[in-house]
Amino acid sequence: MLKRFPWGHYGFEVGDEAASGQEAIAKLDSNGADLLVTDVRLSDMEGLDFLALLNQREEKPCLILLSSYNDFEYAQQGIGLGVFDYMTKPFSTDAFGQMLRRANIYLRKTHADTDAPGRPVTADLHMEGLLEGRTKELERLLLEGNRAFIEQAGQLEHALAGMSRERREPFLVRVLEQLYRSFDEAFPWVKNIESRSLSGAEALRLDGSHNFFQQQAKDLFSLIDAYDLAKPDSLLYAICHIVQENVEKELSLHNVAARLCISPDYAGRVFKRRTGVNFVSFLTRTKMEHGKKLLAEGELRNYEISTLLGYSNPDYFRQLFKAHTGMTPTEYRNICRRRIFR
Repeated sequence: MLKRFPWGHYGFEVGDEAASGQEAIAKLDSNGADLLVTDVRLSDMEGLDFLALLNQREEKPCLILLSSYNDFEYAQQGIGLGVFDYMTKPFSTDAFGQMLRRANIYLRKTHADTDAPGRPVTADLHMEGLLEGRTKELERLLLEGNRAFIEQAGQLEHALAGMSRERREPFLVRVLEQLYRSFDEAFPWVKNIESRSLSGAEALRLDGSHNFFQQQAKDLFSLIDAYDLAKPDSLLYAICHIVQENVEKELSLHNVAARLCISPDYAGRVFKRRTGVNFVSFLTRTKMEHGKKLLAEGELRNYEISTLLGYSNPDYFRQLFKAHTGMTPTEYRNICRRRIFR
């Protein structure tokens, strides 16, 4: 699973792997490494004993320690032995990716004094600072519905124009990923209306054409206008917000309209005209997406989730869930249990 992780997005590539602590030491002696990810339990020794051996070396890689045991004592011991960071399994790709970004910055700062050939350390450190500030500004403009967002996106793409595509693309991918993530967190109901088959990152990898990043930014910003996301007092925004905030209650177009003091027919017509989706379909999608989240968390039984979402008949919930996802709630739960990365 770790080999399939998109290391290149975070500035790394897999150089080698080892099945035991002794094999890892031998490979480090031959080739070295900038980063080493290890479990606390190895086939031939405890991970902490392995770390002690590494500490005897003159050149030590940056260390990330993984464990299936949420044991703070292990973490303390590992940090005492020079571990850069510690993570318990299972963990999300986002959390692991953030850890790798920190490790990348740390390694580049460590090498900054030598600035070895082939390592664009100074330039990349500058770029990290540039991207952090620009990304926060783009997030703010996007969520405010400020049209300066599109201009600023173009300026960022222009600022990176002098880099090769191989170096430029990962930076732009990261910015797009963060923008899509922030958009989804601020307006979670949009994905239940809008069918976006590609995330910003996937789209960018499929098309590296000129100004493609700015075009992606325009497409994302167009959703702000399409669904009145910069107008919390609009009827469409109010309907979507009520559904999202009350997803664990029994909802219908009639009681949503009653909260807004309008007729159900009028609310339904406005919703369908602005979104192209009828209200019942939107409500069902929203509940099924929330059901996926509850199933992945694994704390409630299927019938409890069905009741929580307002479906007194678990079989009806099962039918709706299968129609939405292509699998039953139980099948989906089992898949989530087998995943290391969610």
